[in-house]
Order: sequence, then C-alpha cells, then structure tokens
Amino acid sequence: LVHTAALLAAPTTTRPNIFGALLTTGILAFSGTCYAVAYLEDRKYATMAPFGGFAFIGAWASLLF
Repeated sequence: LVHTAALLAAPTTTRPNIFGALLTTGILAFSGTCYAVAYLEDRKYATMAPFGGFAFIGAWASLLF
C-alpha cells in the first residue's frame, strides 16, 4: 500500500522515470510472486521475490541521489 502511494508521488521526484520504473518492477516482482505462490500453491515462483525486494531498495535509494 505504501509503495502504491509512493508511485502516485513519483512525478514529483527528481528522477521520476528511474523511481517509477524500479517501484513498478518491485511491485510486480515481489507482490506478484507472493500472489502467485499463494494462488497456485507452488513455491517455484518464489524465486523472483528477492529481485522485487532489491528493486524496492533501489527505488527508495534513488531518492537519496
């Protein structure tokens, strides 16, 4: 929920394309794989979740520079 609100505020950042792209990637890769694992009951999709987490970290770090 917080990441979605931050995505709405992305145009006000200094680098909106980088921030928005990383945040969208994080939402899709992390949350999407969590939903896929829960819905399909197959843990093989869980391997993409760490990449989504790193994308979230990268997005928030892009606000610092």
